[in-house]
Amino acid sequence: DLLVVVRTPPAVAAARLASRASRHSRSQQLSPEDLLAELQRGDQLLGRLVGWWAGHTGQDRVIEVDGGTMTPAQARTLAARVVACAHRAAHPRPQPGADAPAVLHVCTRYQRGGSERRIRDLVAALPEMRHHLLLGRDSDIALAREQTSAHEVSVLPSLVRHVSPWQDLATVLRLSHRLRRGEYAVVVTHQSKAGALGRLAALAAGGPGVVHSLSMGSFGAGYGGFENIVFRRLERVLGGRTAAFCVVGSDLAQRFAEAGVPADRLHVVRSGVPLPAGVAPREETRRAVRERYGIPEEAPLLCYVGSLEPRKNVLLLAVVLYELSSRLPQRPHLLVVGEGPQRAELEGRVRALGLERQAVFTGHLAEPERVREAVRGSDLMLLLSKTEGLPQVLVQSAAEGTPFVSFDVEGVQELLALGARGTAVALGDLTGVVLAASRHLAQDSPADHEPVADLASWSPDAIRAAYRRVFHDVLGVRPVAAAVPLPRRGADYGAGRTSATNALAGRRPAAGALSTASPSTASA
Repeated sequence: DLLVVVRTPPAVAAARLASRASRHSRSQQLSPEDLLAELQRGDQLLGRLVGWWAGHTGQDRVIEVDGGTMTPAQARTLAARVVACAHRAAHPRPQPGADAPAVLHVCTRYQRGGSERRIRDLVAALPEMRHHLLLGRDSDIALAREQTSAHEVSVLPSLVRHVSPWQDLATVLRLSHRLRRGEYAVVVTHQSKAGALGRLAALAAGGPGVVHSLSMGSFGAGYGGFENIVFRRLERVLGGRTAAFCVVGSDLAQRFAEAGVPADRLHVVRSGVPLPAGVAPREETRRAVRERYGIPEEAPLLCYVGSLEPRKNVLLLAVVLYELSSRLPQRPHLLVVGEGPQRAELEGRVRALGLERQAVFTGHLAEPERVREAVRGSDLMLLLSKTEGLPQVLVQSAAEGTPFVSFDVEGVQELLALGARGTAVALGDLTGVVLAASRHLAQDSPADHEPVADLASWSPDAIRAAYRRVFHDVLGVRPVAAAVPLPRRGADYGAGRTSATNALAGRRPAAGALSTASPSTASA
């Protein structure tokens, strides 16, 4: 039910073993170099185990703690998690049967990203319902099957990311035909394209109700004129006909409210982020990162974590590194964690500027603790995206206590208000980024690298409870049985409950009963 991993950095473990009087164990008979190498191999194996476990059971079923620095507060947090897990194991929720209400998730493209994490969070939050995933053509189907516990995963070949009138029309027709069969209690759309086509299909089919999951916007600063006009008007039209929006952050919710989406349908539900129960000692982690990647001890270390794609403006990282190299007394280094279509181009820019000895590209790191180590061991995080919903990497940065410099996209001001340390720079102001990074690297004290932000709303339990509140309201207040026309904006939805609400409340409907009963409201 729960994997608790107590980790000690290999260098610390080696020092502890060397200080013991006994020399009977094989490890203590090794030379210091061989001992450290063996401990590092063991740490890597443990990291792979943790990554495998998290991928198959969910990140909320893994707790990693630092045994050498655990504080009493962290120990109490760990104890509370263990007790909560024991309670869930002693009172398991019933698994959904063949007659349990079903949810259809429609996703444009399932890869590795924030919106995909929201699918996994939602499936985990509603285990008493059957979940069917319908994914676009460019999706990684094997990854979706591996990462989710969905009962069915299938592909809709006409659902593509780019605008294609004939394929988009085919997608709406096929989806509406599927929804008319009455198999689903609710539809959940993920990402912009699936959000628009899925909601149009539900309107054409006359139901069921639709929840749209928002991990980032489709209009506003950072988007072109065409997207701003089309998607803003589309959301104004579809917003009043969408049962609810699960939005990653308040800044993004405000943007949609200003576009005309009813504010009472916008619910902030965070995306799950693997947050540590405690943080490793800063200097030890800093030293370990530099040893792992061959970075000089005295060099300031910048870090970028994320996809290497145009939306993230990753080619600007080379420019920032170049400008900082001429301003700082010690040449800074850049650690790039991630993969993407622009990796080769970014590496070429780095070489063209003569910075290849100051940049390290790790590729995708499958082990979450390696990503956390990179963030914790760096001096400054960089994020230069054109647009975001709420940058998950900055949530990780705040959790590890590492300051950041970012363009002022959605979610950055929200994190700063929660206590995260960092600087928001006007979108596109590269000179401002360089100046802010110089200030942080020159002036930040050790106390500026300890976590102080309030990230309670990102805990697995808080995310689960938020999803259940939204879906209890949607399925309990709005009629979502098959072939029921969606009500007009502002109409009286009544107080009917469906079998889906019964499932959320842990009840089963009476045999043959219609979905119009009004049981008492259950606790989410």
